[in-house]
Amino acid sequence: MSHDEQLRALFSDIAGQAHDPARLAPEIVARARTHRQRRGLLMAAGAAGTTAVLGGTGVAGWLWSSRTTPVAEGPGIRVPLRYGLGWVPAGFAEESRSATVPGSGVEEQGRNWRGDGQIYLQLEPAQMNLRRHLRTTTIAGRLAWDFPGEPSHQIYLEIDDETWLMVGARVPGNKADVARKLAESVTAESSAVCEVSLTFGWLPERFAGVRTIGLGRIAKSTNETLIVQHKDGPARIVVQMGPIPEPSPGGTRATVRGHDALVREGSVPLVDVDLGGDRRLRLSGLSPQDVTLEELIHVANEVRIGRPPDTSWLQR
Repeated sequence: MSHDEQLRALFSDIAGQAHDPARLAPEIVARARTHRQRRGLLMAAGAAGTTAVLGGTGVAGWLWSSRTTPVAEGPGIRVPLRYGLGWVPAGFAEESRSATVPGSGVEEQGRNWRGDGQIYLQLEPAQMNLRRHLRTTTIAGRLAWDFPGEPSHQIYLEIDDETWLMVGARVPGNKADVARKLAESVTAESSAVCEVSLTFGWLPERFAGVRTIGLGRIAKSTNETLIVQHKDGPARIVVQMGPIPEPSPGGTRATVRGHDALVREGSVPLVDVDLGGDRRLRLSGLSPQDVTLEELIHVANEVRIGRPPDTSWLQR
């Protein structure tokens, strides 16, 4: 799998549209949902708000965090994550995080660990139509839904009437036992954040929809992602920055941001800027009907790059 294919796989659901609830149940049978990130709230400081300890049934209780409070964007975007895992199997390390920007929709956050398999944690809107496909259970006295599918076992923990937390285990051996142990270890976070150095300085007015950020490691390289959707549809602009390999041949050489760049129209408009060293800034749209090359170049010139995000938590 190429670097671009890995990057698309890592953040495919960040860039994707919201799932249709009618299609959701068969879709999760077919594959593990690792990073469904679309909408939510941004925090530029610690995860404020009260927490409460839930009573357990012979299992350690959870700390359930309150919803984050949105604040304005600054240089870069920093989103405190509401939940984490107190336990993962030996050999697993966190590989990626994703979250959404304030004021742009429903809160969603995701985290992913890899080792001998994959573990993921996803805060998302509860899918009412999906519940009838799942087995009801309890975790530490809290309502939950169990989905013993392949290739992963998933447990959905109720946060409130509108939100649940999905824990998934795609591991060898007894996936159900691992998934339940992961669910029992869920705690409210106090320090983990999803952070990128990128912000938009200019956008076409129609791109006023959901904004999503992602930070992950592929082949020992750290990649940042910033995505904005059209206010009325699936069109989006995707910004990536990191040690991204040069794009496939084709296009025109240009100067963007004062750097050498490759720009091209075609079926997928693309602006690829060589920032020097091992960093590239790459912007793309879904089609030239969604965003023109001229607009994409304008966006690229106005993207603000702040201080590098903290990557100390990433798998080495």
